[in-house]
Amino acid sequence: AEMSSDAFLLQGMAEQGMLPAVLAVRSEHGSPKLGLLLSSIGIFFMMFSTFTEVVELLNFLYCIAQLLELAAFMYLRIYAKDLPRKFVVPLNTWGCAAMLTLPVVFIFFIMSQATMRTIYISAAVVVAGPLVYQIIELARRRQWCEFNELNYYQVGKADTRTAVQAPVEPGDSTLLLLGPNTTLADSLESPLLANGDS
Repeated sequence: AEMSSDAFLLQGMAEQGMLPAVLAVRSEHGSPKLGLLLSSIGIFFMMFSTFTEVVELLNFLYCIAQLLELAAFMYLRIYAKDLPRKFVVPLNTWGCAAMLTLPVVFIFFIMSQATMRTIYISAAVVVAGPLVYQIIELARRRQWCEFNELNYYQVGKADTRTAVQAPVEPGDSTLLLLGPNTTLADSLESPLLANGDS
């Protein structure tokens, strides 16, 4: 199940232009061929670890992912208050910070129980992430391989009812990344473009 989900995750990222387009190629049965191969390689290296070590490593990496998600939540709450949302936590900024304090403490407690081997491997993965991203962006700029087009939409900060469709630089604070078959209105599930705005 983990191998399949990872493979389809790679395929989805390739379809949205975040990874080389070759990862989006499917077999005649609809499965992502290269994604399954890469997932199999990762699982092969895990075979040399015990079940307990694998679970500990996955939990540690999951804790890091949760910290990033909580940090992203606070970042958007502070710097993109007017970004259209499907749901808004009915608390102010300090209330949100207080709400996340206990989960963050619990996450760090779980991470403190890990062995040094898990910490070293996880640290290597965390460091490798930005490096791989830079390599992918370099490959995109120099056209070393084919990428699907990235679709960015910048949402107006002053009036959340208006949206400006324009290609902008990745890294701007109010961006929505849409897939090739997705519209801005679909992603927000709102009548944002109902009056002909685009």
